[in-house]
Amino acid sequence: MKKFKLLPHYYEEIPDKLRSPDSEYYLGESILSRYPRIKDHIGTLEKKEMEILVKYMKKGIYCGGVFSERDIVNGFSSIPTASLSDGKYCWAESHIYYMKNYQLNLPESFKKYVYSLNGDYKYLEKIDERLLNEEIGLFLDDPVEITPESVKKMYDKDRYISY
Repeated sequence: MKKFKLLPHYYEEIPDKLRSPDSEYYLGESILSRYPRIKDHIGTLEKKEMEILVKYMKKGIYCGGVFSERDIVNGFSSIPTASLSDGKYCWAESHIYYMKNYQLNLPESFKKYVYSLNGDYKYLEKIDERLLNEEIGLFLDDPVEITPESVKKMYDKDRYISY
């Protein structure tokens, strides 16, 4: 099975019940402290970098649910959260939104990877969307029964690349 590299969600995107110490689904501070906070990353990405990354990430192949959530910074805009992939990395559309609107930075390893392609994204056209979705489904191994243990596994840092 292929191992994808996942861009981590921001701390504020994690559902409240997973961040609340009173909830049986509380992930615990050891897991939560690993997630980057939006406020710490606003304005940390240069415009030129943002344009390159957004152009690339928008070309990704849709591979996960089409949902929307509210903008965590302004509290009212509705933003898309579908998952996209290039066959190596997976990311949420919210990453693109927050980059464009708040110049939020992304993990250095992902940025280096995108820059190394020098704008040549032709290989994305050759990806078999059906096969990619099957591989991602197997990799993510979404649990059928939601339990505190299965939720912690879903948010385990080993599945995500670091900032």
